[in-house]
Amino acid sequence: MPTVAVILTGRLADGANGCRAVKRNGGRVLVQDPATAEASSMPAHAIATGCVDFVLPPDRLAAAVLALTTAPGGAELLTVPVPPWACLN
Repeated sequence: MPTVAVILTGRLADGANGCRAVKRNGGRVLVQDPATAEASSMPAHAIATGCVDFVLPPDRLAAAVLALTTAPGGAELLTVPVPPWACLN
């Protein structure tokens, strides 16, 4: 199973260290779009590392994790609309 890190809203920068560690070990990093975060510092610091694969709004993160962990070439699925069955509503 591939490693996928998801960085969400927060006020500190500790998620940035986690991003680096995940990328260093071949994982993928998804970050909540800072514009949608209650506290944008954590996502912004993560993005600043240059180790982030995708920046998405919260309603797309679960489907992205699903795509990256279950489908070969799952990252390509993120460029099309997320199917309704993959959304958590």
